[in-house]
Amino acid sequence: ARLDPAVQRRRLYAFLARRGYDADDIRRAMDVVGKESAAVEEPDGDV
Repeated sequence: ARLDPAVQRRRLYAFLARRGYDADDIRRAMDVVGKESAAVEEPDGDV
């Protein structure tokens, strides 16, 4: 089961913040992850 995108972003932000990353760095990382995940096609279930 996939998590809601808002939940994914919140968890990623919290994970990186707990490890001491700066808020600006976290936002940049989240932008990169968001662009990469948007570029990946969802599987359509055909085999």
